[in-house]
Amino acid sequence: MAYKDKYDPRYRAARMRWYYANKSKHLEISNKIGHQKKDYLNRLKENPCVDCGKNFPFYVMDFDHRERNTKKFNVGRMIHEGWDRIKIEIEKCDVVCANCHRIRTFKGMAH
Repeated sequence: MAYKDKYDPRYRAARMRWYYANKSKHLEISNKIGHQKKDYLNRLKENPCVDCGKNFPFYVMDFDHRERNTKKFNVGRMIHEGWDRIKIEIEKCDVVCANCHRIRTFKGMAH
């Protein structure tokens, strides 16, 4: 691509031309990467809960940020983010079951 400055209108126009010329290819690649990211996150959730130690299916497990003030994204909704950003956010989290996550959240709230 000839334009390097992503804020240059010519760059955006070139990207849009490429997208519309290759829309099905782009969607296929995006879907494949999205599935890879979901699979990666689900594999991480196969570990037992760090609080109660029990194993549950991936859909019962959550990523809980240890420090609320460091949270930038909800990990489960990050499939559109880059791998680096996902991994950085995961490093701030514990994998806990839904019940333990609710308990942690309740205890962390100011009463």
